[in-house]
Amino acid sequence: ITEVDITPANPGHHPVKGVVTNISATGIGIIAKEPLELATPVSISFKVPGGPQFSDLKGEIVRTQTIAEQHFAFVGVHFEDLSDDNRAELNKYIVDLRHKQFGLRMSL
Repeated sequence: ITEVDITPANPGHHPVKGVVTNISATGIGIIAKEPLELATPVSISFKVPGGPQFSDLKGEIVRTQTIAEQHFAFVGVHFEDLSDDNRAELNKYIVDLRHKQFGLRMSL
């Protein structure tokens, strides 16, 4: 399980903790400790166990669904303006993860 920090860009909002449920080159799914509003610009930071640190990845909340009687929420974030380095590192991590999960050999 990879923990993630979600920092809303809107003034007056505080950072929210969560865990990654899925990830792709275009976005990330997170179970957050509280709901976040749709269309909220955010920064995402997380450390891949045994892998790279991703800091301040910019994105926007594109999905939110309250679960567990409003104590948690599924949050979908679409990445925006990833640097070439971040995109390459993220793609490498995803390929490595899929290889470990499914025993697949994939290349980009």
